Amino acid sequence: MEVTLVTGTGEEYLLTGSVHTSKVLAPVGALVSLTGEAERSDLAVPARSGVVPGKRRFKSMDTTIEFHLVADSHEEMEALYWSFRRAWLKTVAARDAAPCVFRIEGARGTYFVDAVLGGVLPGVDVEPSRRLSMQLEVPVFNSRGLARSVAFLERGSVTVTNTGDGVIYPKIRRNGRTGTLTYPSGATSYLTGYMPEVIDTDPMVLREDKVYPEGVERGDSASWSLPSGMQLEWCQLVADPWG
Repeated sequence: MEVTLVTGTGEEYLLTGSVHTSKVLAPVGALVSLTGEAERSDLAVPARSGVVPGKRRFKSMDTTIEFHLVADSHEEMEALYWSFRRAWLKTVAARDAAPCVFRIEGARGTYFVDAVLGGVLPGVDVEPSRRLSMQLEVPVFNSRGLARSVAFLERGSVTVTNTGDGVIYPKIRRNGRTGTLTYPSGATSYLTGYMPEVIDTDPMVLREDKVYPEGVERGDSASWSLPSGMQLEWCQLVADPWG
C-alpha cells in the first residue's frame, strides 16, 4: 500500500515512504482518519425491541493529520517547510484555489481523497532554517466524506452501475459538440454551444437551467444517451478506500 500527497502547487510526497524516498512523511496511524464516517436514520419500533434500519449517510471528513518533514540541509528545510504551508493555504485561496489530493493505492485499487485546509495552520515555534526535521499538524477537510475512484469516460449510450457508497452524479463533456441528451428518466435536454464544456450534474454545483440532476443510487444502474462526440464521466465514491 502506498499513500501519496499531491499538492495543488505541483509537488508529490510519498507519505508512506521513508526518509530516503520522501521529504514529507505521515507517522504510523496518522492517516487512519481518511475514511468515511456513516450515520443512519434508524426508526424505533413501538412496543418492540430493535429498530428499522435507516439509510446510511456520510459526514464530511474533518480531521487533523501530522506531517513529518525531513531535509538534508537547513536551506532545504526552510524551502520545504514554507512551500508545504503554501500548498495547504492554496487549497482555500480566494482565487485559483487547488486542493491537496491523497492518492491511496491499495488492495482495492487507486482512490483519491480531495482535501482542503479545514482550519488555521499552527504558528511556527522555531526557525525552519535551524532544523533538519519538523512536524506540521494540518486540519484537513473533505466536504463529500468519501474517496473517489479513477474517472470513467464513455460515449454513446452509457450505463452507469453504482458499486460504491455515494450517489453518482456524472459529468457531461461536450467536446465542442451540441445535441440532445437523454436521461435515465426519459427526459431530454438540448445542450447548446453556449453551455460549459464540462457540465457537472451534481445538484450541489449544477448551474445550467435546462440540465437535470439525475443520479445513480448505491446498488442501482442507470443509462444516458449522449449526442455524437460527447462523453459521460463518473467516479465510484467509497467510504473505505483502503480495501
